[in-house]
Amino acid sequence: MRTRRQRVEAAADSLVQDAINDFNGPNSTRFLGSLPVEITVKIGWYLNQLDCLKCMTVCRGWRISAPQYMQRTWKYVYMSYRDVSKSDMRWEHCVRNYGKNIVLSDTKYDRLHFILRKLIDYHCPQIDSVEMRIPDKISAARICMLLSLLKMIADGTPRLIFNDTNTNMNVLDAISAFPDLIQLSYIGITVNWRVNALTQQPVLPHLGRLTHLYLDFPVNMKLQLEPILRNSPNLQNLAYGVRKKESIYLRPPAHTLTNLEDVSSWCQRLTYLESSGGCLSANYRFTWLADIEENKSTHSGLRCFIACQSGGYGPQQVGPHLSRNASTLEFIGLEYIPHEIPLMNQLCTPHLRVLVLHLLNQDDQPAVSGNIVLPVCPALEHLCLNGSKANQLDLSALIKLKQLKHLELSHLSLRNHNHEKLKTWVWQNSRISAITLDAVHSANDMLLDLIAHFSMLERLRIVFRNTNDYSDNGLLQFVDQLGQTAIQDIDLDSIARAPPPFLQAIGDLPTLQSFIVRGGGSSLSHLQVDASAIVKMFEATTSLKRVHLERVVMTEFEEEIATYLEHRIHGYNVNVAIPYPSIDVITVLLKRR
Repeated sequence: MRTRRQRVEAAADSLVQDAINDFNGPNSTRFLGSLPVEITVKIGWYLNQLDCLKCMTVCRGWRISAPQYMQRTWKYVYMSYRDVSKSDMRWEHCVRNYGKNIVLSDTKYDRLHFILRKLIDYHCPQIDSVEMRIPDKISAARICMLLSLLKMIADGTPRLIFNDTNTNMNVLDAISAFPDLIQLSYIGITVNWRVNALTQQPVLPHLGRLTHLYLDFPVNMKLQLEPILRNSPNLQNLAYGVRKKESIYLRPPAHTLTNLEDVSSWCQRLTYLESSGGCLSANYRFTWLADIEENKSTHSGLRCFIACQSGGYGPQQVGPHLSRNASTLEFIGLEYIPHEIPLMNQLCTPHLRVLVLHLLNQDDQPAVSGNIVLPVCPALEHLCLNGSKANQLDLSALIKLKQLKHLELSHLSLRNHNHEKLKTWVWQNSRISAITLDAVHSANDMLLDLIAHFSMLERLRIVFRNTNDYSDNGLLQFVDQLGQTAIQDIDLDSIARAPPPFLQAIGDLPTLQSFIVRGGGSSLSHLQVDASAIVKMFEATTSLKRVHLERVVMTEFEEEIATYLEHRIHGYNVNVAIPYPSIDVITVLLKRR
């Protein structure tokens, strides 16, 4: 006699078999085919590769059709030794027919060799890119073996990525093995520019198809970069040198620096040039590249230029290059380079849309003091300036930037000689919709009053440097004036006071959706908040969707704070965190249900 568990298992097996028979029978409804294609594809977006493999076990029809509707989930295939060694026919079918971007996650030579052999057996014609990491400290013979195997897989692959490579492989060996590459990314973590001049260098073929080259390691100009550029006449995007601040010590010696004029002469179709971009690379590279690809320009020439003094580039190298390309540049990013480069105040950039200047030197000290001089850029939409108290910006310069939409200022001294005139102008003419002020000097009532008169302002973030610069009355008038703008997001950091009238005014803002406020980091500057004022703020608001209070001390309540807020604030989820149990500082997050 069967046990109860056996009877349940038998009944379940019977139901599964009946379902399979229904799918394969003459009157099958064919679930995948019965729905509109766009709905089935949308469902596939929410499934991962394991889900797809499970769906393929339902019936013969699903085995073929399920991967077709879930091609998006196979766009990136992360292959490890374990995945390949335990793979079955379903997995191989999906990788062979739908794998677009292959990422090899193993770093041991034997395992990597096994995976590459398997990929060769799969005959994957759809591969767009291969990303891998060459194992550390392997012999030249093994490197040649891996490159030969990779060539059998990726000979027709347009993109090849060597990620976090800590090896003695010469980048020239890699690029010479793939003459038909369109894009090569080589991210190294060693001082790979120390190439022995007496070493036999490979003879590079003509790289006529190469349009994108990203070498994120200190490059030796003479031995590594120059041979590639001379053979790449169609190169459009070029980035070389370190892109992390902590890697500044890896910069090459002066005699290996790239002459920017030579680069322009060798690659006359360049639209993006990044030379030792430092931190700017990580923050802006992919955003600017996507913008360049999406918005094709009607004029030819260099559209984006990023340079960093840590790569050895100073004003004398950067200034002439900017002057030559001023008529076509749309993005400029300069880090650790004094803003007083030659001809900066005479530079006319009619198409410039984004300007980012980091005016500190490598030790976070002011690289130059005095007034900040901006080029003539009538089309500028995004301005980011990072400096120190020694750097002064006259806010009246904003009058010349009539197309400006995003303004970011950090650690600068701001001056405003004609407050009333400037306030009237920004209210009537300014298009600025997003402002970020990070620890700027003199963030006083007058500056807050000016900010509140940007009529199209939608997003505002202020990190206060000194809570004594502004008054409670100035803060209240600031929020009252914001009620006449289109403000949607407010983020105030390092403030010590949020009086009840201020919170009431926040609740009265008709368009505000997100409100973030943080106290200071020290115990003397934690934000004092009246719990009953928070409740009244939510009673007044009709638009708030999210409120985040961080590093605050709640007052005026008699019960546990989460319970107090939940009983009095309806329609919101309340989360209270106590990061430091020994003190009364809490974090409160309220989100509309």
